[in-house]
Amino acid sequence: MNIKLSMLLKLGFISLTAFSGSAIASNCMTSPGNYYCCDPEKDICTPRVSQLKYTSQNGDYAPPGYPPEVAGGGLSFYKMNFSSAVSAVEWRRGFMQAYWNMIQSWFPDGSYDQCASVQYSGPEGDWNAPLEDIKIWTPQYQVWNTVVYLKSGGPGIPSSCSPPGPLKQPFSIMRYLVEDDCPVGETEAFSIINDSRVCKRKIPIEIAIHGASSTYSLPSLFGPISQVIELRRNGLPVKLEQVFLKLKHDNVIIQNLSGLTDSFGKYYFNYVPPFMQVLDVEMEVSCMECDEPASKSISVFNVQSDESQMCRR
Repeated sequence: MNIKLSMLLKLGFISLTAFSGSAIASNCMTSPGNYYCCDPEKDICTPRVSQLKYTSQNGDYAPPGYPPEVAGGGLSFYKMNFSSAVSAVEWRRGFMQAYWNMIQSWFPDGSYDQCASVQYSGPEGDWNAPLEDIKIWTPQYQVWNTVVYLKSGGPGIPSSCSPPGPLKQPFSIMRYLVEDDCPVGETEAFSIINDSRVCKRKIPIEIAIHGASSTYSLPSLFGPISQVIELRRNGLPVKLEQVFLKLKHDNVIIQNLSGLTDSFGKYYFNYVPPFMQVLDVEMEVSCMECDEPASKSISVFNVQSDESQMCRR
């Protein structure tokens, strides 16, 4: 790494954490239960697409016409997302041309007149790391120069452009990765398999309710009926998931229950009808990772036929 780049890093003028969504290493391989982890058994984990971009050092001069983000105390490396290193270098050349035009305007005596337009030269060596080592939070740098050609002279010698006095001013360009945003409905996450950066979309849990849809009111011996609530995700049973069950009549909750599914993704519930009543009961089932609740109606009929049978015994 060159001396100039080392000094920039040491003095804090280059921020490595400013160029990624998260510079903190994920630990999803060891702690997969965290909310920012993507588990293929529960989620759709799509690798994030990254594109290589370039930008130039900026913020160290204040030429006119440039926004504060890139001039006069702005960021040392404001991401401008150029598609090539040459574009970033050319931007810096124009930046310094504007700066030296300003300086020239301050000295009407011609002492800072330019003999030619600002040029660039370089690079001064390789990138500070090979491209295959680049990560989303570790950009890489390369040093170039801008060259301004000013009048030259000496004691008792009038300044002139014969010959011009070239002034080299080193600067760095940066290459870095830019990730595409995750689509709507997906969140940024890390894979529990290899800690890679992915877009995460939950695979919803599907609810199925099995059992009879009608019965007789008590004291019928056939009144109580078994109901089985089954949870599946991506076709597989969801075990040890908490199920919330509401029983309603005329939109009024008459019973609240909850419990955990077994190893087959099932929760068993025995519905006991009321005594000597005719009504329709709405069963509503939900869970924390279910997209929407499932519902089912149970019709409760009169028990008269059962009563007559009981009297004849």
